[in-house]
Amino acid sequence: MFIGRKEELGKLEKLWRSEKFQHPVIYGRRRVGKTALIREFIKDKEAIFFTGIESSEQQNLENLSRAILATAQQGVTPVFQTFQEAFEYVFHLTLEKRLVFVIDEWDCVMNYPFYRAILDFVARGSIPASRFLDQLGSLRGNTPAAAYPLLWNIAGRHDTP
Repeated sequence: MFIGRKEELGKLEKLWRSEKFQHPVIYGRRRVGKTALIREFIKDKEAIFFTGIESSEQQNLENLSRAILATAQQGVTPVFQTFQEAFEYVFHLTLEKRLVFVIDEWDCVMNYPFYRAILDFVARGSIPASRFLDQLGSLRGNTPAAAYPLLWNIAGRHDTP
């Protein structure tokens, strides 16, 4: 049984009814019901629900592939070669039908140094812009160019302060 959170569910429903692409980020302290809220919201909608695990990138990519292809109702379940390929596949699915794409426990598959730089500069304001840019430059120099597309959505971590 799901109790409460009517305001939050109402906001999600309003976004769902919009004709435009929506990308809400739900974050907060651990163990306050974020996942339950999302599950309640998607219970009557077609959805891809992927939960990241503290494992390897490859294992998370395999799990994401299974979640996507289970919803796509494909008979064969190949593993996408990259997260970019998986996300592009989801994009193409949304051209055919309306669906909700959920990534829970995103911090398990994200780039922590990049996340910390964003958090320190944007959320905490604990570093100046010059240091933030230095950190990004350093990360870029140490990150393979093929991984750049994976850095785009790391600030929606579920336990952001």
